[in-house]
Amino acid sequence: MVKTLVSLATALSLAAALILAPEASASTANPLGKVDTKRLFEQYREAQLSQSEFKKKAESYQRKFMNRNQELQDAQREGKTKAEIEKMTKRYEAELRPEKEAVEKLDKELSAKLKRQIETAIQDVAKAKGYSVVVDKQVVLFGGEDITDEVLKKLNK
Repeated sequence: MVKTLVSLATALSLAAALILAPEASASTANPLGKVDTKRLFEQYREAQLSQSEFKKKAESYQRKFMNRNQELQDAQREGKTKAEIEKMTKRYEAELRPEKEAVEKLDKELSAKLKRQIETAIQDVAKAKGYSVVVDKQVVLFGGEDITDEVLKKLNK
C-alpha cells in the first residue's frame, strides 16, 4: 500500500512537472490542448445518428432474444425434457447468431468511424493552434486550453 502511494505521488509529481513545463518555458514549447471526449461523442451529430442506427438494430435483436427466452421458459413449464430444451436452445442460438454478430459488427464499425472522424478533427484544430499535444480533459490536473468547442464546430459543420 505504501509503495503504491509513493508510486502514485511520483507519477502525479511527474505529470504536474510535464503539465507545468510548457508554462515555465513557453517560448520553447508548444502549449497543451485538452478536449472533453465524452462531450464530443454526446454532441457530435454524426455520433447521435450512429447511436440511433445502432440502437434500432440492437433493440430488434434484443426483442427476438427475449421472445426465444420466453419460449424456452414456456417449454420448461410445459414439462419438456432437458434434451428437448437443449435442442431448442441450440436452434435458437443458431437462429440468433447472425443477427447478434451483425449488431456487434455494426457497433465496431460505427465506433471506429466516429473515432477516426473525431481524431481527425482534433488533429486539425490542434495543428491550426500549434499544439503538439492534446489530451483528454479528465487527465489534466491544471492548465491546457480546452478546444472542445472548436472541435465540435468543425465536426458539426
